[in-house]
Amino acid sequence: MRFWLDDQHNYHGPYLDVGFSINNRDQKTIGTNTIVNSASSNTIGFELGNKRSHVHQFNRSGMDYGYSLNIASSAFGSDSTYFKHMLFYRNYITFDSRPNENLNIQTILGHATSDVLGDKAFILDFRNDLRGYARGRFQGNAMYLVNIEYMTPSSYSPNLRYLGFIDAGTTSDSIETLSEETVHLGVGFGIRWKVPAFVNLDIRIDIGYGVSDENVQATFGTRNAF
Repeated sequence: MRFWLDDQHNYHGPYLDVGFSINNRDQKTIGTNTIVNSASSNTIGFELGNKRSHVHQFNRSGMDYGYSLNIASSAFGSDSTYFKHMLFYRNYITFDSRPNENLNIQTILGHATSDVLGDKAFILDFRNDLRGYARGRFQGNAMYLVNIEYMTPSSYSPNLRYLGFIDAGTTSDSIETLSEETVHLGVGFGIRWKVPAFVNLDIRIDIGYGVSDENVQATFGTRNAF
């Protein structure tokens, strides 16, 4: 549930999100289908932020920033207890002389006090904005991530846009050792194709090169990377 904290009652400005989630995980043996381990994580979530971004026909402008906190506790019926924090900042920069171009920037810092349902709280890979790296490549209970991408329309049609990107991030077991970890880079290029016939569907294709692993990974989707 989202509460807007300004007097304009619109979908921009300061906000507070409050929610409750129930998650269960069962591990079963192959063949017998017998449950050998079961865990639950019931959490209360809060997000305090400021939404100042706007979606235009071919790009975005403005910025979003905020802080989120998820709390799991036995008081809510959870098998585990943890706090998961995230700070995020996104800026979508436009240019008066080149109105359909974009410089997009995202930064995220995350920290969790323990694992979540037996897994690390954060994952960085090609699905989680560190393009060029295999599924589940970097995992930890602390992370930071920086994304920079520049997008420009093709001369053929503004519906077709090209972009180049640089992703940088890492994970660690704890926030205390995060600064000691190697920063992993992903670089590459992509296209965005707006299909007006399908309710302005935006098709995304990115080809990323994971510098640390010397790996190439393609990403497909219908949403922006961030």
